[in-house]
Amino acid sequence: MYRNGIFPHEVRRALDGRMRRIKNSARTTGRRVSDPDIQSLLRPLYEKRYGSRRKHAGYQRSGR
Repeated sequence: MYRNGIFPHEVRRALDGRMRRIKNSARTTGRRVSDPDIQSLLRPLYEKRYGSRRKHAGYQRSGR
């Protein structure tokens, strides 16, 4: 894990693409992006993408 969520730009672009695809497929199947199952897909990507702003988050410790 990079310090406070700063990633190389390739990793960032890849995560952006995965997030965009999940949101698009949610919209095309007529679900809202705020649905809990879609949120549960997006949350780990957001945490990877932006890094947790909390200092002692568990998933920052456990490797990348």
